[in-house]
Amino acid sequence: MSYQFSPELDHAKLDELYLGDPAIAREVFSAFITETSPTLPGLQAYFLADEKDEFRRLIHKIKPGFLYVGLTDIFEKMSAVESRCDSIESLHSLEEEFNGIISLLGDKMPVVHNELEKLKLYSVSQPG
Repeated sequence: MSYQFSPELDHAKLDELYLGDPAIAREVFSAFITETSPTLPGLQAYFLADEKDEFRRLIHKIKPGFLYVGLTDIFEKMSAVESRCDSIESLHSLEEEFNGIISLLGDKMPVVHNELEKLKLYSVSQPG
């Protein structure tokens, strides 16, 4: 039986990236949680402080990770916000888009954490 990712994640992207190897997926999901989750409060702080350059730099740094855990919707929204940073005076003009990202993060980050736990259990249950 091959590993099946949760339906809330982009299966096509994950299958393309991991070619059916849940051990690699487990490592990437773990790295994402370890490295990206702690940066999210900083992203919100930069937004609230209207520190556009730091906000844009951090979005640019973390957005690829969302592809690697199957959250392509968040990646796309972050890409759009990052692009708009060049043409705005204040981050507050991105409030609706940013709040949408924050809402999605609230919904989807638990899915990523649960997926990592599933991947860990799957690897333990496999012979070898």
